[in-house]
Amino acid sequence: MKKILRKFIFFTFAFIVAYYYSNYYLKEKNKSKEIIQEVSVNRSAPVASKKQPLENKEPEKTWQTAKKTLGNYLNEKWSQDGILVSLQGKSKSASMIYNFNSYESRINRLRETLKELSPFTHISSLSEFRQPVIQADQYSTQILLDQKYEDVSLFPYGKVTVQYDKNGNLIGFYSSYIPRLEVENQYDLSEERAKEIARENFYSRKKQRPLVREARRLIYVTGWSGTEPVIGRRSYEISLSNEKLIIDASTAAVLYMSQAKY
Repeated sequence: MKKILRKFIFFTFAFIVAYYYSNYYLKEKNKSKEIIQEVSVNRSAPVASKKQPLENKEPEKTWQTAKKTLGNYLNEKWSQDGILVSLQGKSKSASMIYNFNSYESRINRLRETLKELSPFTHISSLSEFRQPVIQADQYSTQILLDQKYEDVSLFPYGKVTVQYDKNGNLIGFYSSYIPRLEVENQYDLSEERAKEIARENFYSRKKQRPLVREARRLIYVTGWSGTEPVIGRRSYEISLSNEKLIIDASTAAVLYMSQAKY
């Protein structure tokens, strides 16, 4: 009887120990999975949507890797669809890493920056923009880029501003670049007819004969997206006495109106 009781007590104890350790192991295993998932989520930065049909020619890279090259002092902002739209910060480096004494050196630095940011902005090259406008003084350099379509500027989006400090460090990047632009219409109206429509519109509202200061072609963009197609309209921008009107080049509709400053 005692032997049976001992065996019962032994197997009961062994069962309790095995049950305890099996539960402990499962808890630790699940805990480690949660930690791994949490780390992977925290390390992932917003990048272009996987649904984006555009393909990067450069090998895929993470934002954290690129930021080490660009500067960890930069604060980034992303669009809702995962496109980099701005960077801002102040470098702590006091040494000059780039020579900004010439137009060519500044453009080379700009090309380098756009290439580094390309996986996150879908800007493929400087050729997508009109001639860069450089504003520089002893403290900083600012470069303004105007996206083009058939050598015609976009409005109001398609603008990129890149800023460097006096040592060549990137301190600012602001972009409304449109990766997927679809232009629907043609230039059915002549420039002279667009001017007449603008004058008539102005006179009907103010009962004054306006002076037409300037007229130019542009692509009026109806919205912005970093991943979806954006519709553009071939248009004329007409600068009047104290207003600017954008006239649709097919329908003659007034797409945009603003006060002009001269």
